[in-house]
Amino acid sequence: MSMKIYFFPLPHSFFVAERNYQLESESTKNFLTKGEWIEIKDTTERIRVVFFTESAAIYNLQNEDSLFFNNILWQIESVFLESWNYSKHEVCIFEFQENGQDSLNVKFRYEDKDYETQMTRKIGSH
Repeated sequence: MSMKIYFFPLPHSFFVAERNYQLESESTKNFLTKGEWIEIKDTTERIRVVFFTESAAIYNLQNEDSLFFNNILWQIESVFLESWNYSKHEVCIFEFQENGQDSLNVKFRYEDKDYETQMTRKIGSH
């Protein structure tokens, strides 16, 4: 019995696009993990976000004291956060647009609710 196997080479542009995506995702990670992000708001109930390379913590989001996410997918101008806590699956999507070197326009999606705000970076807080 003979069998023919055909290989279809991927175009070089696919590899270039994939590499560019990886570089931009790495750039997102490097940008967000430098410092703590704090909501620009005149109250003590401000949202704070701390990104680490493989985890993240969000404080004061929708009256939650703190949320810890132990799985991160870095993307271009967004971060997918996920965790399993005591059989509860939590997901948060953090989309952002740079508004200067230390400022962001942010949109959170958590528990089917959207929340938009502006945040600024505080260096040296973690």
